[in-house]
Amino acid sequence: GQFRCCGGRCLVLNSQLYSAMECEANAEALEMAKEQESWLLNVHTDPREDVLVFSHIPPFLFDEDEPKGYFNIAPDVRRGLLASVGRLAARRKAWFCGHFHRNAGGWT
Repeated sequence: GQFRCCGGRCLVLNSQLYSAMECEANAEALEMAKEQESWLLNVHTDPREDVLVFSHIPPFLFDEDEPKGYFNIAPDVRRGLLASVGRLAARRKAWFCGHFHRNAGGWT
């Protein structure tokens, strides 16, 4: 889904569906994943607005080319997801997610 806040466009993705695409879990989840991807490809943004993406599972932790681990999305699925979000016109983009149950840095 999506909503607007403070002049920005906020996109909320069900990242569990991307996990379903990794292992072709079940037909219903795969169909929902395809529907979400179709929706994302049809989102149009204004280059003057900020785009904020929210998901539980991050596409990657430290590097977009990192291997699949427990806390990220598999590289083959990740590439498509990053391309879909990357094509959005935006002044700035940010991705907020959880799932990494450790400190990821930023502490001094």
